[in-house]
Amino acid sequence: MLTRLAAHLGLHDIEFESDDFNRRFNVTCSDRKFANDLVDSRMNQWLLVAHVPRVVFDLYGTGADR
Repeated sequence: MLTRLAAHLGLHDIEFESDDFNRRFNVTCSDRKFANDLVDSRMNQWLLVAHVPRVVFDLYGTGADR
């Protein structure tokens, strides 16, 4: 249900190079480039080794500030 809601809002699942990361994390964003810039290889690795049970980041903005 949440996936359909996200798709309706224009948010799409972003796939990264790491299959392990893609299995463990679900990244949705209407701006694929922004998501790839935010979750770079260092952040990707940090999230994989952090061993936190659940990580949620919500970022909001128009993109005009970038």
